[in-house]
Amino acid sequence: MNKLFAMMPVVKQTTLFSATLNDKVSEMKERLSIDPVIVEIKKEEVEIDNIEQLAYHVSPEKKVLFYGI
Repeated sequence: MNKLFAMMPVVKQTTLFSATLNDKVSEMKERLSIDPVIVEIKKEEVEIDNIEQLAYHVSPEKKVLFYGI
């Protein structure tokens, strides 16, 4: 990345999209931007009351029969 950054013109317009803003992305943002603007979109919280979760323990012998292994 450093070689690519070195080849970029000093005056440029950069748009950087990232689902996460970890240390490496922040470092890239600082290196590529003069006055960066960060737009964050918060996830809408949805309450779902009608979900039923079940778990079944299956013995290794039955897994073999089911998967045909």
